[in-house]
Amino acid sequence: MVYQKIFQTKTNFSGPEVMGYDTPELVQEYLYELPFQVFNYSFNKLRIWILGVGKSNNENFNFAGPGFKSAFIHSYNRQRSIFFQEVEFSECRITIYTEGNRLKKTFVGCDPNSVWNQVGYLKQFRGYQLFGLDNQYVQNLIQSIHVPTCSLSDWTNEHLMTLVYKHHLKRRTSAQVNWQKLFKDWISHENTIIKLRSALQNLYSKEYVIGDREYQAWESLLRHVGCVEITPFEKNQSEFRFWSRSTNPNADKASLATLYTLGFLNPIPKHFKNNTETFWQCFKDSLDANACGNNGKCRVLSIIANAFSYEAIKENLKVSNDAILAAKKHAYTCGPGGQIKNKPAITYEKMSPEKQEQIQQFLTNKANVIMSSYKTDSVTDEPVYYLKDSKNVLWERFREEYPDGMRRTSFYAHLQGNQYIYRENLGGLCQTCSKYGYDTFDEINEFIHNNIKCHHIQKYTCNF
Repeated sequence: MVYQKIFQTKTNFSGPEVMGYDTPELVQEYLYELPFQVFNYSFNKLRIWILGVGKSNNENFNFAGPGFKSAFIHSYNRQRSIFFQEVEFSECRITIYTEGNRLKKTFVGCDPNSVWNQVGYLKQFRGYQLFGLDNQYVQNLIQSIHVPTCSLSDWTNEHLMTLVYKHHLKRRTSAQVNWQKLFKDWISHENTIIKLRSALQNLYSKEYVIGDREYQAWESLLRHVGCVEITPFEKNQSEFRFWSRSTNPNADKASLATLYTLGFLNPIPKHFKNNTETFWQCFKDSLDANACGNNGKCRVLSIIANAFSYEAIKENLKVSNDAILAAKKHAYTCGPGGQIKNKPAITYEKMSPEKQEQIQQFLTNKANVIMSSYKTDSVTDEPVYYLKDSKNVLWERFREEYPDGMRRTSFYAHLQGNQYIYRENLGGLCQTCSKYGYDTFDEINEFIHNNIKCHHIQKYTCNF
């Protein structure tokens, strides 16, 4: 495009060729004293790209440090994705991007193996292999990197301190920050211990927020200028870290540990709100305010049942193992804090209404049955019917009359019980009953019910 504009021609030439990028001598000049250039290599069926290198003293990272980046393409959830891998100061990070550079998911671990265990893919390989940290050429590049350091006595050497600052902190913090002020103020005080976050806040404006990566860069800078972290409690207990510039930092660490053990040192100062304690107390109040049962305490507890261990929940909320187990089941079936769904009432019909009407008509037909004049079924309280023929004969007759009706098994099942009887006491019936059945006495029963008010006499007379 530039060539066409200069020479006013429409002739198409290769841009890199016109600029001389294919000339070996020119390429060598471009790469002269270049500390690193992107490259790739084949591992199994993967093409791993090394995008940057960094060095540290951490053996868990194979001595890779901040700035090390690698990537490769592989499927994730049946989608072609980019696995972008980074080594930070104290953690390894994997970020997965799908088509269009859309962020899919991020995983963080303490080393390459642990973070790949979270991903759950490519389990046949070690995390160090997928990061590219097992490759010999990559290891040679890492070892060739010179990491600038200095001692406590070199803090007044501005040139040496600037080299350490440029390597560890410059790319992570604001360009306007007066980083030298931290060390000048620290030297001017007799106290060799500082609380790092409070000291850093004095360097920035009140509105400035120090991110995690920037804070880790400050910690890396302090380590490489001779400082030692002496915090007596774990990182999950507090965000505050103590650092010493003493030539004997073990003495400072022992002093802080003694104060912490005796209760004189609090991981969270009183003027800071303890969000952890506030959370557990609010959750306990919510549990106490709800009644027992699936829609009460169990439903509330299911919100965090799978997020914390049994020990943590029991210690902070004073609940039993059974309550936690029930909450876990609730979270699995209804979701964390989900409302119990009412199960729909399911009714089953063995026969369609049309087929039921067919069998009813057939078994009330006087050509097939005779209704008893005095017997009733104790279960259904319906009159007993005497079958005029055997069940087999009646089935054949029913099949001829209703070809599309119920099947044989259903027909026989309908005749089970005491309501339909074959040839039982049939010879003892009078001629009228045998001919007309129970319908003859309907008017007599109606007359009794209308004219006799005593229920006992009604019942006795009707059953006589």
